[in-house]
Amino acid sequence: MVVTGASKGIGFASSMAFAARGAHVVMLARSGERLRQSAAEIGPLALPIVADVGDPDDVRAAFDQIDDAFGRLDVLINNAGSAVLTNIEEATDEQIQLSIGTNLLGPIYTTRAAIPLFTRTGRGDIINVSSESTLNPFPFLGLYAATKAGLETFSRAALAELKPRGIRVTVVVCGTTTTEFGSEWDPEVTLRFLTAAQQSGHLAFAGAGQPMEPSDVADTLVYVATRPPGQILDLLHVRSHHSSDGQDVVDNAVAGAADATEHH
Repeated sequence: MVVTGASKGIGFASSMAFAARGAHVVMLARSGERLRQSAAEIGPLALPIVADVGDPDDVRAAFDQIDDAFGRLDVLINNAGSAVLTNIEEATDEQIQLSIGTNLLGPIYTTRAAIPLFTRTGRGDIINVSSESTLNPFPFLGLYAATKAGLETFSRAALAELKPRGIRVTVVVCGTTTTEFGSEWDPEVTLRFLTAAQQSGHLAFAGAGQPMEPSDVADTLVYVATRPPGQILDLLHVRSHHSSDGQDVVDNAVAGAADATEHH
């Protein structure tokens, strides 16, 4: 199986979960050092391959390695994501290209490369990790929401096309999860984002303060991939059962972002 964005967060937790069940896991990520460290934690069932999924040549080279190593593929999890924080007016060309490349083009490239390997066994699972931000797009995260919405549309088309070939395509829409999401955001922009999202009610919608753990999402992905033949879960929405308006967390986050801005 192949997991993109596998060096951390949901990707790493999913790689760990599938390996624990005896699966050989090919871990793709851009950060070579961290990827190799993560693969070492999993052990001999993990094969790390450094690749930028937004680069079609990188994807081709990675799947050539997968073909050489295994000659087949059972599961592809498109988890890699880039959450660029910017309003539309200030978005740079690089930010737009990174968002589209990682969140939308990446899954398209990997799906294209995976189909011949799935075809050899006449079955396979493609699991595309999306976000509930598509249901109510946040200010300053329009690029993220738009590309994830595009991923969901692509997934429906891929299912219609690949179902006759025994390949299942599932979208897993994730709620708030404890990851490094946003860890590289500029503190000043983060403060503007949190203020806008608080005022608009988006943080309350997301259930701020009650995130899932990456392992919770990984458990869902394992469940999807292990459905019996003849059954498909084409769309799942997984989020924390505990609702909260997250006001205390919002206040702390805004204060923290303001403090970081002062010391930036």
